[in-house]
Amino acid sequence: MPDVPDAIRLLLFEDPPADAHALLRAIAATGLACESRVVETRQALVAALADFQPDVVIADARVPEVAGPAVVRLVAERAPAVPVVVIGVTGADEAVACLKAGAADCLPASFSRLGPAITDAIVGHRHRRVQQRLVEAIEHGSEAVLVADAHGTIEYASPAWSRMSGHRPGPLAGQALEAVVGDCLDAPSVAALHEALERREPWRHRMPGPPGPNGQAPEYDLLVSPLGTAGPSAGVMVVCRDITQQAVLEQQLRHAQKMEALGRLAGGIAHDFNNLLTAISGYSELAMLSLSADDPIRQSIVEVQKAAERAGTLTRQLLSFSRTQTLQPRVIAINDVIFDVERMLRRMIGEDVELVLELDQRAGRIQADPAQIELLLINLAVNARDAMPEGGKLTIASGDVPASESGTLHGPAVRLRVTDTGVGMTEAVRTRIFEPFFTTKDTGRATGLGLSTVHAIVEQCGGRVSVTSAPGLGSTFTIDLPAVSAAGAGRPAATAPTGRARGQETVLVVEDDVALRRMLVQVLGSQGYDVVEAGGADLAVARARGHHRAIDLAVVDVVLPRHSGLDVAEHLMALLPGLRVLFISGYAPAEPVRQRLASPGVSLLAKPFKPADLVARVRALLDERPRRA
Repeated sequence: MPDVPDAIRLLLFEDPPADAHALLRAIAATGLACESRVVETRQALVAALADFQPDVVIADARVPEVAGPAVVRLVAERAPAVPVVVIGVTGADEAVACLKAGAADCLPASFSRLGPAITDAIVGHRHRRVQQRLVEAIEHGSEAVLVADAHGTIEYASPAWSRMSGHRPGPLAGQALEAVVGDCLDAPSVAALHEALERREPWRHRMPGPPGPNGQAPEYDLLVSPLGTAGPSAGVMVVCRDITQQAVLEQQLRHAQKMEALGRLAGGIAHDFNNLLTAISGYSELAMLSLSADDPIRQSIVEVQKAAERAGTLTRQLLSFSRTQTLQPRVIAINDVIFDVERMLRRMIGEDVELVLELDQRAGRIQADPAQIELLLINLAVNARDAMPEGGKLTIASGDVPASESGTLHGPAVRLRVTDTGVGMTEAVRTRIFEPFFTTKDTGRATGLGLSTVHAIVEQCGGRVSVTSAPGLGSTFTIDLPAVSAAGAGRPAATAPTGRARGQETVLVVEDDVALRRMLVQVLGSQGYDVVEAGGADLAVARARGHHRAIDLAVVDVVLPRHSGLDVAEHLMALLPGLRVLFISGYAPAEPVRQRLASPGVSLLAKPFKPADLVARVRALLDERPRRA
């Protein structure tokens, strides 16, 4: 029989011993396998409950020391998991008293029902204990539970329901389930609940709960499930679960996915834009070379070049946001970067904004690309300027943060603090300022990328950024970046002139953008190089094989259709031993390209670049190459 042990541990409370032996014989006659112990006193009963650990107690109601109801209460107090069967009950009043005390069954002096009474007592008591445990688990759990009968009348409501639904604490049993749950829902959801109950179908719904002490409303998951089949045994169970933390994680995941998609979009746009800017800058410079110093068209071309430089700043912002910018990190002093960009900042913020530098001369060094830190400062300054339309003060401070105060950076840090006396921002705006394309400015006045670029740069440097602000009290951006030792610090040494920029070597240009490829060909051709051009991988290999002169150097765009620039370069280098390769790209190189850049005779030129940069890099690579015999 389920829930009945193979050998029942039976504790018999009986006096005199002769009656105990008669009772044991009657139990044996039922066919039950028992391991029994007989006790005659209250003290022995208490001891046996502890060391014998019985499955059931058979107690004679006539034992003088402890009468029927008293022995039931004693067992319930000392061993609540053990059922008690009282025998020898002489009247209905005594039986009722024993049952009220918690007896599993009461029997007269006759033993005819003894076997079933024992097994029923064990099984029934265990079931009641399980039910009690379930109720305790529900009532102490975090989920709210309602149970209703086939007519939709609530039979049970856990205490958590009042807390989660906002109802006044009080009994809900007897009330209509649909009305109680419907009080928490809007009209369309009430209609959907009614339809689900009518069809006896499961129904799930997310809903906000009443605001908590912090003013934030939790989010709940409501699950309505039919119980049983149609008929008197049917019913409905409602479970309400707090999923606020889950909802936050889901929102963070959606945000991360959105950021990834926007990053890819921004990187793709910036790549194509860099091709255009490189061509624009290149052709502008070539045009300037063909004009006399007093030609009036020169000023127009200068304006084109300025516009291209401003557009290049925008692409750097896009690439910083997408984390695909080509970086050149080195050990730098934060104060040096601030001094380098100071003049530009003063020009950008205007005369009505006072720029104050509070730089600690002991401020340490960081590992970063100086251009990235300059871009960070520019974006923060522009943001501060826009927050002070009637003028104000912009303060840039630097200093060190000891490891004990650097928190999650787990080491000493260099702190950069940018403070303005502008209009400040609300808490709702403050929590969104680092989102890409989020702006409080009028349409057309901002891209919404400035502060998201700041956030991306700080994360690329392994740091953290925070902001404090309030309406009318200005804003303070605090940036902590990991400090590094002074080894390798300082400004990069100027590149020594090679003595010549022109050449007669053969250069293969592999670039799919037609305008950019023609510009590269024209620039290198004007320097005396024999230039071969190809718009794709297959043509590049064919030109390398069929050209009447051996190719000395290949200029290869990293991003090409069908085949990557790395694949093309690897094929060409296998075909032409000793070939030098200059990769060009607006993206930060992927790991395979970075590994190849460690090889001799391979370099990378980041877009957008000027013709002079291209010529210098080509010449430098060729001068590294041993001359052919």
